[in-house]
Amino acid sequence: MAKDFLLEIGTEEIPAGYLNAALHQLNKDFSALLIAENIPCGKITVLGTPRRLTLIATGIAEKQPDQHNEVTGPPKSVAYDAHDNLTQAAIGFAKKQNIKPQQLKLKKTEKGEYLCFSQTKKGRPTKDILLQEMPSMIQKLYFPKTMRWQADNLRFARPLRYLVALWGNQTLKIKVGSITAGNKSRGHLILANNKEIVITSIPGYVKTLARAKVIVSQEERKKIIEGQMEKLAKNKGQVETDLANYDLLDTVTNLTEYPTAVMGTFDVKYLNLPVEVLITCMRHHQKYFSLVTGKGKLAPYFIGVSNGDPKANAVVRAGYERVLAARLEDAEFFYKVDTQAHLEENVEKLKGVTFQEKLGSLYNKTERVIKLSEYICAQLPFTCYNLAEVRRTALLCKADLVSEMVKEFPELQGIVGREYAKLYQEKEEVSSGIYEHYLPLSATGLLPRTVTGGIVSVADKLDTIVSDFAIGLIPTSSADPYALRRQAQGIIRILLDQKWNFSLFELIEKEIRILRETGITINDTGELLNKAWKFFRERLEYILGQEPYQLSYDEIAAVLDVGYSEVYNTLQRTQAVHALRHLPDFEPIAAGFKRANNILRQARDKKLLTEGNFLNEAKLVDEAEQQLYQKFTQIKGEVEKALAEGQYEQALKELVSLRAAIDRFFEKVMVMVEDRELMNNRLTLLKEIAGLFLRIADISKLVVKTA
Repeated sequence: MAKDFLLEIGTEEIPAGYLNAALHQLNKDFSALLIAENIPCGKITVLGTPRRLTLIATGIAEKQPDQHNEVTGPPKSVAYDAHDNLTQAAIGFAKKQNIKPQQLKLKKTEKGEYLCFSQTKKGRPTKDILLQEMPSMIQKLYFPKTMRWQADNLRFARPLRYLVALWGNQTLKIKVGSITAGNKSRGHLILANNKEIVITSIPGYVKTLARAKVIVSQEERKKIIEGQMEKLAKNKGQVETDLANYDLLDTVTNLTEYPTAVMGTFDVKYLNLPVEVLITCMRHHQKYFSLVTGKGKLAPYFIGVSNGDPKANAVVRAGYERVLAARLEDAEFFYKVDTQAHLEENVEKLKGVTFQEKLGSLYNKTERVIKLSEYICAQLPFTCYNLAEVRRTALLCKADLVSEMVKEFPELQGIVGREYAKLYQEKEEVSSGIYEHYLPLSATGLLPRTVTGGIVSVADKLDTIVSDFAIGLIPTSSADPYALRRQAQGIIRILLDQKWNFSLFELIEKEIRILRETGITINDTGELLNKAWKFFRERLEYILGQEPYQLSYDEIAAVLDVGYSEVYNTLQRTQAVHALRHLPDFEPIAAGFKRANNILRQARDKKLLTEGNFLNEAKLVDEAEQQLYQKFTQIKGEVEKALAEGQYEQALKELVSLRAAIDRFFEKVMVMVEDRELMNNRLTLLKEIAGLFLRIADISKLVVKTA
């Protein structure tokens, strides 16, 4: 017979950002426990509010199924002596199984008779397993920060106040610290005066809490908030539907137990401020939703979400408006102060702001970014950029960091610079580039739209990465405090998006030279270059394996092992390998290439291959090697032309056409013969063929399917 299980962990208010991950872990860990204990279960649901984490599991078997095990021991010939007495081997087997020797039996198998032992392990009651395992599962829930309280020395996101644990209609006395689970939950802190609520049944749990003004389902609270906001926004505008507002919806959902949306307004004079400043004041600082008109312009309204008494909405609204007005007043003051001088005047102030103690000021960083941006420009077609605009963007890109607005609202860096640049009529490419040089802001975030923004973004991020590496601030497997992995991924994503094919390796070398020229001490240039280069390989491997590319690990390794300095070129080569891998001749030629590689490597190891030798056609005496040479000669020109044009798929198709000739060569021709001239000529033929393949990939690294 199946039963249901309810667990509610009652706490003081958990931070909104902690809730989703904790509920996900609770679900995952409970599912893993049931699987590990071989306990069938129907459905598992997790629910949560700031003051409770809830798990409801339905249709759980009351006990584990009995387990029938048969353990095989030594064969009869080893288990019995000539007098049919058990040997020490048999007695030792019985002792290991913790049984008496008399319990052992012989069993016939395909390989003969073996000693064996059969046992049935009775399944434990599920209730006993839950009582034993749930305390540690609760205490193992992960939170970014935890609190410790009382003498129990417990750690949790916030202090535990009670536990509810029901197995069917029976209370499970699960104990965590000094708290023993019962059947009493708590109602809403304000609307129900935090009164005790007796949970009489698991099916009635959600409705029981709803009567105590607690909507325990996150999805239900979210729907309520959305419905209320839509009703309030009618005739006033509409709630913005960008991704940031979806995040805000999750946040306010996790801040409330009984949400009530409240409409407020602010003085229209503040609409003269940059839109992002207004939205930041509302969204990031006050958790308010902004509204836009039908024309997409910001409206002088906002919606906040309260967790209090709906009857007090007028008081709540007044409080919301008063706090926001103070914020906007500050923002207006900062805006007026900042715009009294041109953004360029802030550049000199960057000398007083330390970027990093060993790396100088933000002004020093700006100088390095300008130099590296100029170098990147020199690697690109001059028709795709305006050098003056790139220099101007690099000069101004950090200037807003010393503005009063960014000091108050750090999340507006770049945005404020863009708006102030527009105000003082900088060119569109420059103002956009100031903002875009921070992009992407996340692993999958938006990329720079302009070429100028992309150039300065790559320069800025590369300077941060290489300079941090130079002073030993290198990410570890568990820590990356300066987000260098994200910045490296940003560089790679920009190079791929812009289809830039200049050498990333040479760009890192240039940055190292700039660091040395500007007085940064670098103890070992080669070591720094190697560490940075390996770091970028790891990021490129990761990106090529993810959406939208999703290339196989062995395809990526095959291509990166022959070079990855030109990042977009590397993507094209990997995609070519991926596209042609399905061809019937591809895997056989990969096996042939691997064989050729092995022969060449052994020849080099034994110093039998003379580098720099030219192939002597007259020395091709065997018909199979003559045919291979002729086929190779036919396709070589087409392959080199395709490679020069970046047509890697076409080049690879031509190379794959060598399959039959290569197979015949290895079948008929002995490469490592005693005649040194003949051997060297054959090795040279293989080396030239392999050399063309290696301009695309080392296909010997591909995992070939076996029958």
